[in-house]
Amino acid sequence: MTPLQQPTQPKTRCRPAGTVAVCEIHKYQKDTSLLVPKTSFQRLVKEIAKDYQPDVRFQSSALLALQEATKDYLVAVFEDSMRVAQHAHCETMFVPSIRATDLITIVFPSQSRNMVLVFRIRGYSF
Repeated sequence: MTPLQQPTQPKTRCRPAGTVAVCEIHKYQKDTSLLVPKTSFQRLVKEIAKDYQPDVRFQSSALLALQEATKDYLVAVFEDSMRVAQHAHCETMFVPSIRATDLITIVFPSQSRNMVLVFRIRGYSF
């Protein structure tokens, strides 16, 4: 086979950095389903509740409400910690930004959503 007769491979499409991540974010924002499977969450709740009261039972609607509230709380924590990371001129969220978010929420519970604070935590400035 001569070089001119070699089969050509289709070119792979290159996307700008972060495009796939943005598409996934939009996909999950549009979706209204639960992010954590029901059975896994139910098992976790029952395991934790067993430590306090061995024969506790839950209604399915109570578990669903608890799962929705947990999802909302986690989304809020991740949003706040991403905001703290961006304030530190970082593109990636690290453990110190989550700790700083927790500290802001503890110190200023009513104002934590609207305040931009500068903290010095373990060598990281936020």
